[in-house]
Amino acid sequence: MRELELLPETEPKRFNLADWVVRLGVGFIFVMVGFDKFPDNPTSDWVKIFRQIEWGEWFRYATGIIEAAGGIAVLIPRVALLGYGLLACTMAGAAFFHLLVLGDPGVSIVPVVLCLVLVGLAFHRYDESH
Repeated sequence: MRELELLPETEPKRFNLADWVVRLGVGFIFVMVGFDKFPDNPTSDWVKIFRQIEWGEWFRYATGIIEAAGGIAVLIPRVALLGYGLLACTMAGAAFFHLLVLGDPGVSIVPVVLCLVLVGLAFHRYDESH
């Protein structure tokens, strides 16, 4: 007679300090940068950049919300992969705008690098979960 296996034999997930440090760093940076887009200070670089894009103030606010939400999402283990993806797409958009709309290819390097790092973190997160 076969024994009934009620619970599969799996190891409990161990605390991964490096993963938490990376996620806390990414989360903190993007939450802060996202919130930094909200003040209507006319001397703010963000206000100047988004005025040059000419899509209206809603676009600056939406970008700030998306970045802050992505930063919070990477802190929650179950949705960290989604957060990385959201932030990577946002950085790809930022690179696009700096390169093609603002005509600033030098500055577009920063969001391109951030996008690649975020994609790498997302792939690593996906590999760890499967």
